[in-house]
Amino acid sequence: MVNEPLRLPFAVYGKPEISGDAGCYRFLVRHPAFDPPALDRALRRCVTALEWKPGSHRHKPVFGLVREGEETLVARFLDVGRDANGRPHTLRVECVLWSEGECPGELLEGEHWNGIPEAARETAVFHPDGKSPSVPPGEPGVIRFFGDRDQFVCATGTRIIAS
Repeated sequence: MVNEPLRLPFAVYGKPEISGDAGCYRFLVRHPAFDPPALDRALRRCVTALEWKPGSHRHKPVFGLVREGEETLVARFLDVGRDANGRPHTLRVECVLWSEGECPGELLEGEHWNGIPEAARETAVFHPDGKSPSVPPGEPGVIRFFGDRDQFVCATGTRIIAS
């Protein structure tokens, strides 16, 4: 059985690759569905709760889930290397909105994140194969992080360090 592709609103948050202000994180791409301030706050809570462990190597992606009202923000945190000022572990967050209960497990696996478009008015496309178990979105106010098949759970306002 072939599952239908998922088309989801998305946003990309990070530093511009070429910028006069190398220290400025902002939305680089943002689908219109990301306009509500509550979703903005959910993404910023995830970003401030995650910290890369110091070191010279790039870190593997970490995934985060946070429920905001009826929608779940599913985020992939990437270490994209050094910024324009040479600082390591520059953060890039690619995220989609899920609004139908449990999330397909494929949304927490890096190999499924190849359908992120460059244009803000389009949707991200995922091709679930149904092999990964679905994941409940969790309780409001709790951020759930997943990485290397491990799961971290932290309440809003706390920080985790990803190695």
